[in-house]
Amino acid sequence: MEINLMTVFFSYRKKLLLNIMRVFVLLCCLTTFGFSPLPILSQNAEVTIDVDKTITVDEVFDLIMSQTDYKFIYQEGIFNNYPKVSLQKGTMKANQLLQKSLLGGNFDFEFTSNNTFIIKKNSFNASKQTFQEREIQGTVTDEKGMPLVGVTVIVEGTQRGVVTNFNGQYTIQLNANETTLVFSSLGYKTERITVNEQRVIDLIMKEDFSQLDEIVLIGYGEQNREEVTGAVSSVDTKQIVQSATGTVGLDRSLGGLVKGLQVSQPSGRPGSPVRLNIRGITSPLSGFGGLNQPLFVIDGVPFNVDALQGANPLLTINPNDIESFDVLKDAAATSIYGSRGANGVIIIQTKKGKRNQKPTVNLSYTTSLAKPINTVDVLNASQYRQFYDMLITNTVNAMNAGQVDPFFAFDLDN
Repeated sequence: MEINLMTVFFSYRKKLLLNIMRVFVLLCCLTTFGFSPLPILSQNAEVTIDVDKTITVDEVFDLIMSQTDYKFIYQEGIFNNYPKVSLQKGTMKANQLLQKSLLGGNFDFEFTSNNTFIIKKNSFNASKQTFQEREIQGTVTDEKGMPLVGVTVIVEGTQRGVVTNFNGQYTIQLNANETTLVFSSLGYKTERITVNEQRVIDLIMKEDFSQLDEIVLIGYGEQNREEVTGAVSSVDTKQIVQSATGTVGLDRSLGGLVKGLQVSQPSGRPGSPVRLNIRGITSPLSGFGGLNQPLFVIDGVPFNVDALQGANPLLTINPNDIESFDVLKDAAATSIYGSRGANGVIIIQTKKGKRNQKPTVNLSYTTSLAKPINTVDVLNASQYRQFYDMLITNTVNAMNAGQVDPFFAFDLDN
């Protein structure tokens, strides 16, 4: 029996080639699935949303876990101040829903082999963002859903702010270290909103009925604030007490408490009054005695601070004894005081006993210290003697050298 070696060789070679091809195909499949991003698997999972709703990120994760076999691992409370997610009725793929929920935040998520998402803060993006400005926008409405026009939005601690437009919308820039926005409008309660990761902040402002029922002094009596037609500002006595702590004089604590009131200190003498200007400078003679200061009326008695030659009657008033503090700004409010109220009027009413009121005793103690600014260092007797001896010696030497006029010697002797 003859065996053809060439036939056996080619048959073996054919089988070897088939085995190599099978191994190559297997390696290609393993390589393809091994290097594919695992989140692609999540694209096949869909989440059903039964109704339109707005939920938190934590509730989004609960919704995904209830309909899929995925799990989430993240730090507790990481999404407390994160904006809510608006979902519409229908179906959505799990990865799309996850990306929509984390859109705009500094978060990274990693998909592990056991169908678990690990979510954590992106430290690189967070550190990079600290050097950039953030743009915050939103809409301000009232309790009925109507947009509010002219609402002031200020970055707390700065003088930067914007005003809402006719649609109640605003846009403001925040630096990395600025985290609070202050919303204020006449007749509404002032709101302070802390900004974390939000980019859109919508606010519903509530009416402040207490301001309308507040009693203010208008020079010739008392009126409810809602009936006052003139420009009258009232200062909360609690703010005066807090601002007066550590300062010398009641007038120094008024800075920043009244709109349109400018407080400046023209002198460094201890106990000297500050200069107050309501709605700017009204007299060109402001450099001669500070004639732009308002008229003070304390318990019905007018005080002209400028006429007291540097004295400060407000030093005698204890901030804890003030019951009301009102500032009359325009001509309608100050008309009863005539020309004396041309620069505005500040009415201070102190506390007094009332009928059928039980006696109360309050004790408070405040100590403040003031010292002059830019004091001149003077010489004592020994130092002055040394200075004068040096002056005489240098003068005589200069006269002998012919460097000083002889008439100077006569002046020096006299």
